[in-house]
Amino acid sequence: MKKIVILFFIAISKLLLAQKDFSFQLGAGPNYYFNNLVIFHENLEPLNHSIYSKLMWNTRYRLSFGIESGHVQLYRLNDFTANDNSAINMTVIPIHAAIEMKLSNHLFASFTFGPSFFRNNIVAAKGEQITHTFSTADISFGLGYRHTFKNHIFLGLESKYFYSSKSEDRNLSLPFFMGINF
Repeated sequence: MKKIVILFFIAISKLLLAQKDFSFQLGAGPNYYFNNLVIFHENLEPLNHSIYSKLMWNTRYRLSFGIESGHVQLYRLNDFTANDNSAINMTVIPIHAAIEMKLSNHLFASFTFGPSFFRNNIVAAKGEQITHTFSTADISFGLGYRHTFKNHIFLGLESKYFYSSKSEDRNLSLPFFMGINF
């Protein structure tokens, strides 16, 4: 049985490498945080930035599977105390399994799910404090446009909705991306 499993994985890996249907993309753009804060909500800066990277296996069919990660600044709170130098930055690093489906030659829909690491950086008059939180069930939905040049390089734009189940944070990002098929 052990030899059959090893032969199966060798055969699958040779098939995957023979196809050369992998892609890597890197994107960045603005995002908008949907405010769910009750205290100090008037001091919130909802417009921030996001950076995403994605490694995908593109099947012969319309589906692609892979992994996505990135750095998303959810929000920034300024001047929440009497001291003008105080601020809170909430960032998240998602590590998600990704599924994409081609809707047409250039349009695609994406869905990601998985854990995320949250980082809260608090700067106040008494000093700086950094806290970390882990969320196990976060998701994102996306709809995008991709244009491929000479079968290798591609550029595109995606609108991506992110939801964190632990903190109930939501944001909408618009990353521009470029990538390569290999």
